[in-house]
Amino acid sequence: MKYKILTLLLLSFSTKLFSQNLDSATTQNSENQIATEQPNELNSEENIQKQKIFRKYNITGKNKITAKMLGAGSLRFGPESDASRMNFEIPANEIVYAIKYMPEQRCWLVNYQEYWGFIEDYLIMAIKEDASFSYKDQWDKPPAIKTKISPVYPDEVPGIRKEGNVEVKIFIDEKGNVTETIIMNGIEGLNDAAINAINKARFEPAVKDGKKVGVWVPMRINFKL
Repeated sequence: MKYKILTLLLLSFSTKLFSQNLDSATTQNSENQIATEQPNELNSEENIQKQKIFRKYNITGKNKITAKMLGAGSLRFGPESDASRMNFEIPANEIVYAIKYMPEQRCWLVNYQEYWGFIEDYLIMAIKEDASFSYKDQWDKPPAIKTKISPVYPDEVPGIRKEGNVEVKIFIDEKGNVTETIIMNGIEGLNDAAINAINKARFEPAVKDGKKVGVWVPMRINFKL
């Protein structure tokens, strides 16, 4: 009787183990099939370009800002102003995702549909954030400006000057330097001048828990005749 019970237990265990192995093999086969069915997505030209950019500029892609195009423009393959451009144009008012700002080249790495490339900073405007967001949560002591911000009207429109405020969001790092700038509410013809003025500014960095920290802050650049 004992041997019969032991035999039944062994048979039950073997059946269960076989079932688990079968399920595991089925799952593995399904995963292999999915990987086989999607080689183009993983190895597409656009994805290869994206991976090259992320490795070269040490980008994680975790943080992105939803923005829209203020005017039509084409993406560059590199941040340099003379870098070759893609053979299509993103229309005005299209939605893009700003990934990383290049302060020296004055451009953003953006994602548009399946494309990744660089575009001039004055061509995109951030979509306003949720009203519940509070900048003050970032610091115990806010950043303080050390230099005067004096925007200069662009030379190309000397007789047709506009008044108003260009609203931007800037990132001030722990050294007090402006490292990222994005337009929140722009004025056509004045956005570039506003960013020029801000990039020359220097700040006392914000402090959180006794340490200097980098923070995002809103700014308004006033153009007045």
